[in-house]
Amino acid sequence: MTERLETRDALVRRNTLLLVGAQATLNGIVATFFTLGVVAVVDLAGRERWGGIFLALFNLAAAGSALATGRLMDRLGRRPGLAGGYSILLLSGIGGALAVQAGSTWALLGVAVPFGVGFGAAQLGRLAAADMVPSERRGRAVGVVVSAGTVGAIAGAPVAAGIERATGSSALPWLVVPVLAALGLLAVTALRPDPRDLAY
Repeated sequence: MTERLETRDALVRRNTLLLVGAQATLNGIVATFFTLGVVAVVDLAGRERWGGIFLALFNLAAAGSALATGRLMDRLGRRPGLAGGYSILLLSGIGGALAVQAGSTWALLGVAVPFGVGFGAAQLGRLAAADMVPSERRGRAVGVVVSAGTVGAIAGAPVAAGIERATGSSALPWLVVPVLAALGLLAVTALRPDPRDLAY
């Protein structure tokens, strides 16, 4: 019995570390996407209100996605939903780069929707961490994952800005998003067993 508990604790620790890493990439993705997206859509459209429209599309898509993905994850497990979220974020980053390269305001606005969908799904990783611990420790588990993820929020946008300064390209910095999304995808696909299967 003691050996089983020790094994379970080791699995929970491993999964939690993977979720921390995934959350760090997610925060970096969001910081980069917001910084680049709002600036680019305002530059392309020539009016600041388009920045608000860009963010509104993102937020609506994220809210709907979180609800739908949460229900799906209850049936299929946490790993498939999280992996789907990071995959969509990866493709959205590439789409953002192509939209900016093409100078298309409408394409960039369109990218905000799948990005919101991917974010809504991927942010549920913090709840996957809470699944694996008793109810009295769930707040702490979520806090650990979210707090550790601030590393990505701090680093993402400056890295993208550095790329833009070094290359003079407004499209290349967008590739920070798919790179970070790929790292997040690797982290969540490595979750074993699925956090739902370790739930109390």
